[in-house]
Amino acid sequence: MRARKQRFLGVALWAAILAVPGTADAQAWLSDRDQKTGAGFRTGNLELHPGVGAETGFQSNVFYRTEEADGSPILRVVPHLFLSTLGAQRTEGEEHPAPPKMSFRGGVSAGVYHYFSVERDDVPVEFSADADFVLMPERPFSLGLSGEATRSIRWTSPVESATVGTSAGQSDFGRTNVSPGARVILQTRGGILKTEIGGRYNLTFYDEGPYQGNDTSELQARALTTWSLFPKTAIFHETAFRFRTFGSESATTAATSHNDGWVLDNRVGVNGAVTKTIGTTLAVGYGAGFFDPEPETDDFDDFLLQALLRWTPSERNRWHLGYTRTYDLAFQGNYSRSDRVSARVDTFFGGSFLLGIDGAFTLVTYGPDGVAVAPQNNASSEDRTDTRLDAGIDGEYRFTDWLALTASMRYEQLISDYEMGTSATSRQSVEWTNVEAWLGVRAFW
Repeated sequence: MRARKQRFLGVALWAAILAVPGTADAQAWLSDRDQKTGAGFRTGNLELHPGVGAETGFQSNVFYRTEEADGSPILRVVPHLFLSTLGAQRTEGEEHPAPPKMSFRGGVSAGVYHYFSVERDDVPVEFSADADFVLMPERPFSLGLSGEATRSIRWTSPVESATVGTSAGQSDFGRTNVSPGARVILQTRGGILKTEIGGRYNLTFYDEGPYQGNDTSELQARALTTWSLFPKTAIFHETAFRFRTFGSESATTAATSHNDGWVLDNRVGVNGAVTKTIGTTLAVGYGAGFFDPEPETDDFDDFLLQALLRWTPSERNRWHLGYTRTYDLAFQGNYSRSDRVSARVDTFFGGSFLLGIDGAFTLVTYGPDGVAVAPQNNASSEDRTDTRLDAGIDGEYRFTDWLALTASMRYEQLISDYEMGTSATSRQSVEWTNVEAWLGVRAFW
């Protein structure tokens, strides 16, 4: 029982700390494997969860343009395969099972898009592959190895999508990210005191086109220490370091500030259960960023804040409300501050219907950007502040344990008085609005 509670706490804490809130670009079932996979197949000490989904939908603003938005019906097909070492359900009958010598969790998926009314410059295919190994888990010393590779063709976060409104004639958003990592896990017996120290290397590169100047390599290091005061409550301290460099194309193609730099975050907080059904995460910290060359760029330092409230009346009914204040590396002004309020409800009722509703309000403030203004006065100001609105609903009706009907709708809007162009006379607003609706079917095992 003690080990099970410690696993619960670890999962909840990492979800609270590492989750990056943003707009869900892929289907909901790809982002929540535990709740939306079937029984799977056992092969030795592995569980396999294959599946495939097909959807038809409509997107009102395919290229996220400010004016003359192009809408299109879309067909997308997404096969996937999730695999892991045996989970709790398959070992439930064993009395006091010994920790495995190795745990593994991974998956692959691909998304093929066909746009009926528009032509894209990039190849409309997405993929994702990830794997996480832990050698000697739940022991005083463990070693974790992980890796992830993704290709995306659509913008998914407020910071990432900051430049698309200024590119009315450009449609090549294709980009690939490769991210290997490793970590060392140290803990006392029973996991009351636990420390994870690790690093990750992120390499992001864009297809040939106007966004190649955003190619980056980023080195990350992170240390997280948790002290479990109670079975489901812990105090934690986290320190994170990020160092980013731009590719050689950035100096000649970038229309905004693209300076190498590093960011240091330091946070302390508490995460855990208030009651049997209510949980919270509260954290406060300090962040600072420094960029080259000096003194031509502006550095930053400020406080960080995280406040999350979770209500879980049952295993398949979850409510979430939160506020986060973070600093991130950005493609404009070198860095951005995000103040985000978000809410999410997931509920499974009637034994066959799954419903999710989410919404978010994000205020994004970018660092001063002299490159965007000089030398041709192509931006309205050095300073830029955007408001990002996101709201969505997704549902699933399960005919059987392996077949379901899916539907979703999402609204996105970027609000800003910032203007940008190739000169003072060609400047235009960076605002955009996008609405999507999807209906499909998926099979899962």
